[in-house]
Amino acid sequence: MTIDDIPNLDYSTRSENVKSRFLENRTEEPLWRQLIRMYAAEIVLQWVLTLFISFLSLLPQLLLYGFLADLERGHKGTSSDPSLFIMVFGLLFCQVLQVGFNNWLKWVTASRLEIPLESLLQSMVFSKALNQYETATPGLNHSNEKYQQEPKKESDSKQSIINHMRLDRYVCWY
Repeated sequence: MTIDDIPNLDYSTRSENVKSRFLENRTEEPLWRQLIRMYAAEIVLQWVLTLFISFLSLLPQLLLYGFLADLERGHKGTSSDPSLFIMVFGLLFCQVLQVGFNNWLKWVTASRLEIPLESLLQSMVFSKALNQYETATPGLNHSNEKYQQEPKKESDSKQSIINHMRLDRYVCWY
């Protein structure tokens, strides 16, 4: 695999754009409320699709029951009975709709919720970790439970290493 094999993210799913859009609309609410407010349309679409799939999963059972009931009653028990064909094609149509709506739901969940939300949270954690400063007093060595004075040699690379270690600790749960 090469870098060209990785698909380019569109404008709305790039972490830089998602983060800037989130920061523009940031309020003093808890983070979970801000995320729900930011992704309300996608969440509502996900719920509507889930409810529609739930109702759609009931319809094949009803059609199958009607089909079997007609066969059992011997109602117009001929093979050319149009109601039997309607129920069979209705059953097929319901199954195709279920597959289509399930795929649509997976696409909405993955591309419009999971990817942008993960991108936003990871970039926020990364930014937070980079803004953290070293908590130990500079120039102290913590070995052997005694604090010994070290020569004062503060560098950007040391702070960078500390930031990366904190970042690893923040995102290890992911």
